[in-house]
Amino acid sequence: MRFRTLTALVLVTIAVFVYVSLPEGFGAQAGAAAKPAPARTPGAAGAAGAVAADTETKVTIDELKQLLQQRQAPRVRVKTGFGGTATGKAVGITGDKLELDVSAESTGVSGVLGVALSNITSITVLVPMTQEEIQAAKKASEDYLGAIGAQEARAEELASTGSEMGAGALASSESLVEAAASAESNLAEEGQEEKVDLLAKYPPSEGWGPKKLAETVRKAVVLHLQPFGKEQTFLKDYDAWKLAYENKRSAQLEAVEALKGMNKPVPADMEVLPELEPVPSLEGAAPTGGPSAP
Repeated sequence: MRFRTLTALVLVTIAVFVYVSLPEGFGAQAGAAAKPAPARTPGAAGAAGAVAADTETKVTIDELKQLLQQRQAPRVRVKTGFGGTATGKAVGITGDKLELDVSAESTGVSGVLGVALSNITSITVLVPMTQEEIQAAKKASEDYLGAIGAQEARAEELASTGSEMGAGALASSESLVEAAASAESNLAEEGQEEKVDLLAKYPPSEGWGPKKLAETVRKAVVLHLQPFGKEQTFLKDYDAWKLAYENKRSAQLEAVEALKGMNKPVPADMEVLPELEPVPSLEGAAPTGGPSAP
């Protein structure tokens, strides 16, 4: 018994000696290495409060290149065609590979991982935000959509005013008035044709819809990636697109009910568009009927 007590005392003495002899800061370094990396915040506002959620925004490879050119190193989640997923800080694109720093992901792996661009099927930027930042971004998104609606209304007002002024100036010439009326009729027909063609311009089967609207706004507000091309025009066309979608779906449902009323079978391949979901909320956009009425 005395021997065991002496042994325990010797071990405690050795442990104390070793601890005192360690370099200053060694314990702090070891403790930090054993704990998961703290959640990263986008700025000073994020550091002031707890992170509420990682907002997720899908981007293309070209859009990720823009972020990298702006000296940003966003945290991203990458999916590949092989079913794999990799998460890390995007630090660059070298040759045909995206370089991800996975050191802070608490996976036990450190260093930079290279993912072939040809194998990437989706890239999602993860931005940690506090509840205050989410609310601020939501308000900014609503303002962004409201500005687009106001700009469109202003353009229509100017076009209408210009048309009225033009009609008054041409009143002195009967032939020119007739020509103007003909041109106005042609423009109206073209406008109607464009409305009908919006579902072809923005096919729902290719992802155009409420989620696309919110995603485009989120990229502009959160990531500062301004839309261009069809994404830009979709923001102002969304109300008309939504109306065209609902009208087509109503017609399809009526056709189904008509067949049932005549006791005729409904073809298995008969298309019926699904019910349109509301615009996703969070920081992208509030659930509304369209961008002009947040």
